[in-house]
Amino acid sequence: MGGNDIGTYGSDYRLRTAANLIGIWANTSSEALYFQAGREEDGSPLNGSNIYLIHFPADQLPDAVVQAYWSVILVSVPDYRVVPNRLGRYNLNSHSDLSYDPDGSLTIAVGPDLVPGVAEANWLPSPPGKPFTLTFRTYVPIPAIKPPHGTWAPPALIRTDSQPS
Repeated sequence: MGGNDIGTYGSDYRLRTAANLIGIWANTSSEALYFQAGREEDGSPLNGSNIYLIHFPADQLPDAVVQAYWSVILVSVPDYRVVPNRLGRYNLNSHSDLSYDPDGSLTIAVGPDLVPGVAEANWLPSPPGKPFTLTFRTYVPIPAIKPPHGTWAPPALIRTDSQPS
């Protein structure tokens, strides 16, 4: 099943049935594009005990690449379910009351505890000691991220043992 075929079935009833078996429907690339992170730079799985940062420069904020909505969601592995946490927060998105850095950039923190130097509003709690994945979802993405010529991608997920400045 090719990623560009999803949501555009024509008379391919097997593909349509497979998509419906897995989920309620599938979006076309003009409707939504997803970027997933499940591993660190060295290839090891993301670990909920670690601290990760996603930093969007002021001129590359996620709102600038969508005409509708964006979100970043954390789910457990291998069952791909949202992870219970004390905040009841499972994603951050266009409608979240996020706190922007003084220079207009946006830093999102992922970790088991609140990360000093990052607003609680920008914290996505992770499951201590357990693997997880992050999916950055864009709805009605601008042409700069659409295949086959799109060049934009979300910033790299950076593992850090130190606190952000």
